[in-house]
Amino acid sequence: MKDIKLLNENACDLHELIKVNKLLNEYVKKILMDIINELSNVRNPKMNMLRHLLAICHVNDGIIEALNENLEYIL
Repeated sequence: MKDIKLLNENACDLHELIKVNKLLNEYVKKILMDIINELSNVRNPKMNMLRHLLAICHVNDGIIEALNENLEYIL
C-alpha cells in the first residue's frame, strides 16, 4: 500500500520521465536514420549495427507506450 501511495505522489515525475525518454528516443532515431541514409550508398559493415540500433529504438517506442498506458491504469 505504501508503494502505491509513493507512486501516486511521484506520478508527475514518472510522466515527465516517460516524456523525456520518448523525446530522447525520437532524437536518437532521427540521428540513426540520417546516418543510415547518408551511408546507404557506401558499403559499410557497420550498417547492420546501425539498423539493429534503430530496431531497438522502435522496441523502446513500444515500451514507452506500454509504460504510459499502465501508468494511467495504475493511477
